[in-house]
Amino acid sequence: TQIVYGVIKNKLLLDHYLKPYLQGKVLKDWMRHLLEMSIYQIIFLDRVPKYAILNDAVEIANKVDRNTINSSKLINAVLRNFDETNLNEPIKEETKYSIDAWLFKQLKGQYKSEYKEILDSFERDPKSSARVNPLKIQRSKLINEQISESTVTNTGVIFESGNISHTGAYIRGFVTIQDEASQLVARALNPKKTDLVLDVCAAPGGKTTHIAEIIDRKSVV
Repeated sequence: TQIVYGVIKNKLLLDHYLKPYLQGKVLKDWMRHLLEMSIYQIIFLDRVPKYAILNDAVEIANKVDRNTINSSKLINAVLRNFDETNLNEPIKEETKYSIDAWLFKQLKGQYKSEYKEILDSFERDPKSSARVNPLKIQRSKLINEQISESTVTNTGVIFESGNISHTGAYIRGFVTIQDEASQLVARALNPKKTDLVLDVCAAPGGKTTHIAEIIDRKSVV
């Protein structure tokens, strides 16, 4: 999951780093994705050594394209030549932050003095957060050395470490795992007790259960 999200988040930057090693080479889409995944691990992660990443990439290439060895040879050559210690750092800010030019222009135009701070925040890993179920417990009663109050939403708590799903608060139904920003959606909807709410895109249903909590429904159909 971290590799997939990391590649999507840094795709423009990764393609920039790959560009010098792909001159004159024709890539299929899956080959580019495989190279992006591989150099993301090399640059941003440290649990798997480079030789193992390279071996995995060549193995995957052989499985995907069994009819020819050219694909695996190209993947092997690019990754062997790739030098993570001598990266061609981008000049353009939008490439550095891996954000589309039109969106960068809009952010910079609207937040002239704050846009760098906003873009820097995109680089930070999100905190492990959960939403408190007020029908079962008050948020203040959950606060301890490992759990703190969210400053983004009045329903959220931050877990400093560990897996939330293994905690007593989660097992007893006091909290639901949910991103802080996602917790703002149901509040923005501001549903009333007389409303009938149809969530046509619920998976797994975090916002749906939040809406139910706000209107004090005991069950969600």
